[in-house]
Amino acid sequence: MTEKPTTAQNKHIRALANEVFRDKKRTRDWLTRPHMMLEDQRPVDVKKTRAGAERVLDLLGRLKYSTGV
Repeated sequence: MTEKPTTAQNKHIRALANEVFRDKKRTRDWLTRPHMMLEDQRPVDVKKTRAGAERVLDLLGRLKYSTGV
């Protein structure tokens, strides 16, 4: 059985995305568009599991620190 992400993970994703993109519209656009680093899936879909939420957080961290995206 796949576990759903925690509330804390979801809040962290939103906060980190807002920090990276510095604009709510850009954050929303990023979360709802397919991304090649997520196998062309939308971050909003990938984050529906704990493991997926960790993948999205990892990608946001890479974007924030510009490491291999």
